[in-house]
Amino acid sequence: METTDPQQNASLDSFASVYATVFANMDQGFCLLEKVHNSAHHPSDFRYLMANPAFEKHTGLSEVVGKTIRQVIPQVEPETMALYEQVALTGQSTQFETYVAPLDRWMEANAFRISQQPTQIAVLFTNITERKRAEEAQQVSEVKYRTLFETMEQGFGIGQILPADEQAGVPMDYQWLEVNPQFERLTGLARADVLTQTTRQLVPGLEETWYEGYGHVATTGETVSFEAYSPVLSRWFEVYVFALGSPASRRVGVLFSNTTERKQQQKRQALLLKLADATRSLTASVDIMAAVSELVGGYYEVGRCGFADVPPPYDHLVIDQDWSNGTLPSLQRVYPLSSWDEQIISQFRSGQTVAMSGAVKQAQSQPQAGELNQAAASRSSIWVPLLKEGQWVASFFVQDTDNRSWTEGEVSLLEEIAERTWAAVVRARAEEALREEYRRKDQFMAMLGHELRNPLAAMTNTLLVLELTQGQDQSLPYAKGIQMLTRHSQHLTRMVDDLLDMSRIRQGIVRLEWEVVNLNELLELTVEDAQPLYRERNRQLSLALPAQPLYVRGDEARLAQVVMNLLTNGAKYTHPQGKVWVSLELAEDQAILRVGDNGIGLTQEERTGIFEVFVQGATSLDRPHGGLGLGLTVVKHLVEQHRGQIQAFSPGLEQGSEFVIRLPRLRDLTDRASTRQDEQAYTSGRVLVVDDNADFADMTARLLRSKGFEVYTRYTGAQGLAGAESLRPDALLLDLGMPYLDGYEVCRQIRAQVWGQAMAIIALTGYGLEADQQKAAQAGFDGYLLKPVDLGTLAQVVAEGIHRTKKH
Repeated sequence: METTDPQQNASLDSFASVYATVFANMDQGFCLLEKVHNSAHHPSDFRYLMANPAFEKHTGLSEVVGKTIRQVIPQVEPETMALYEQVALTGQSTQFETYVAPLDRWMEANAFRISQQPTQIAVLFTNITERKRAEEAQQVSEVKYRTLFETMEQGFGIGQILPADEQAGVPMDYQWLEVNPQFERLTGLARADVLTQTTRQLVPGLEETWYEGYGHVATTGETVSFEAYSPVLSRWFEVYVFALGSPASRRVGVLFSNTTERKQQQKRQALLLKLADATRSLTASVDIMAAVSELVGGYYEVGRCGFADVPPPYDHLVIDQDWSNGTLPSLQRVYPLSSWDEQIISQFRSGQTVAMSGAVKQAQSQPQAGELNQAAASRSSIWVPLLKEGQWVASFFVQDTDNRSWTEGEVSLLEEIAERTWAAVVRARAEEALREEYRRKDQFMAMLGHELRNPLAAMTNTLLVLELTQGQDQSLPYAKGIQMLTRHSQHLTRMVDDLLDMSRIRQGIVRLEWEVVNLNELLELTVEDAQPLYRERNRQLSLALPAQPLYVRGDEARLAQVVMNLLTNGAKYTHPQGKVWVSLELAEDQAILRVGDNGIGLTQEERTGIFEVFVQGATSLDRPHGGLGLGLTVVKHLVEQHRGQIQAFSPGLEQGSEFVIRLPRLRDLTDRASTRQDEQAYTSGRVLVVDDNADFADMTARLLRSKGFEVYTRYTGAQGLAGAESLRPDALLLDLGMPYLDGYEVCRQIRAQVWGQAMAIIALTGYGLEADQQKAAQAGFDGYLLKPVDLGTLAQVVAEGIHRTKKH
């Protein structure tokens, strides 16, 4: 632009020079654009008329003058072109930020119109790509850290120390400014309360060490880490505290974890290890329960801890071992389950642990109902039931005086301890029972030797005196000697019978011959048989029977054995001139048989174990009562085989005792088992006795001859086989345990002969096992008798065998 005024032209030239210098050196990019007039169907465009050096720097484009924008940047953003078009049309300048995708650059631009004709606009811009990327990176970082802040497993918070005002008496406090969600979960404190209250308001009584620690970090800038327990929050924390900003800001950051579960697990493992160490060397179940109760009670910090048994018939609970810290008394005693809440009992029977934080509803069914509730369940407690094959048999419990809430961890730990300990208690009890059984067996064997030697010694001495005196000594003539030998041999027979019966009972092979039994008649005969023993021992025996006979189904011989064992027992344990009485009565559908005495009585322990194998009442070295201690065990098993029950009662020592037997009464006498048929006694048959014990064979033959039988003897299996063929006896009494050719083989060979198939062959042996009897039946024996056998039984069995032979 030039004027006619030289001075003005000089001024303009000077301005242009300054403008050119600024244009060339300015840091911002600049370009002058002129609108290109295209046809309506072409998009608008602008041509570069001028661009300063910074243009290339900011855009990376060169030699753009004379070219249009769309030529230089074919993919230019429509939004940018629309802004340029608006500025050119309206003349209103605009400032904007835009991302130029083809150039991958952010620009901050200011566009304004230079002239309307021709339409020209200028654009002043700056490359802000670095700034925008920094902002984007910061946003991403904030999102990342916010996400981390919100989702991290650790609790995190930023807080500010509120200094103490000593004049006003206000102690130092702490205000949380920001906390993450985990803060609430790990502390149990509501996030809204945390951010609106100071810590002293939020957690009254929080330990001062927390305030002192945070204050120290805020003041010194020192970073600290520690692990601490807060009794107020009942939690363990692992904490990392660091200062934020200058000391003047008094701000700290706290990163922490709740380590309560880990610490509890460590304590659990330490307790389990201590329990294992404490019980490893213990062998007595009571010592194991005592050690565990004390350790667990101390760990849980409770007033009482212990074990309870639920023995058969599972209607009462026995607490025989508990520990107390002194605040609660011992619970050791027996409690009826009816005195406890039925719902709780049901839970126990199903194996559910019951945790109670206070009193429970008491039962209302009995005056004493609630007795167990009051003593055991009316306090905060945990009861762990222990089941065996689905039956509740015991419990382990802890109790406290306070209204205490139990955590899942405390309950699960007690369950684990209960299972481990009870397994050890069960093992210990099994070992105790085994040791006790061994002790009883040892005692029994010593007693057996004593009891067998006494009659044997008397018999030996009697025989020796008779041999020396030939029965001429008036103090011991033959008749008296035979009487003494008979008495001692009968005593030996009874002991051997007890031993054999016990062996069969323990093997479960006692067989009963079922028939209808008149108990009135059975008692009359048995009491009559026992009277000589009572007269000899200066005891009185009486019998009281109902007017109408009572019938039961059973084995008459075995029931008589039951009664005789009880009567023999009464004679032993009643003092001279003492009384023993027998009574029979009907109660509902049961026959009640009572055998009582005014003798030495029983202790509570003896009442519990009196029916066990090898158990007698209190004994001493002199053993005034004798016997093997098997009689009552045999009685109990025989009664139970008759579907009955027996119980022992006694007020105590020297107060007598009573044994009560309950048997199911037989009402319909038409429904009888087959009764024994009256057999005609055949006492004129031929009998062959075969036994390698010649003395026994000869004596047996002599006894049978006294009953009218024609009897022959042989002493080996081969002789017996030959004798059977030549004599063709009606009955053959055959020993089993003979050398070379035993009784089984002799029987088999006889049965293989036509002449031997109908012969009555009866085993007469000392082998009493069920397996021996089964083997004998398979070999072809018709009967089985155990030595020694009384003459009446022997003669009857032989006669019956001959009878069957004659019928064939």
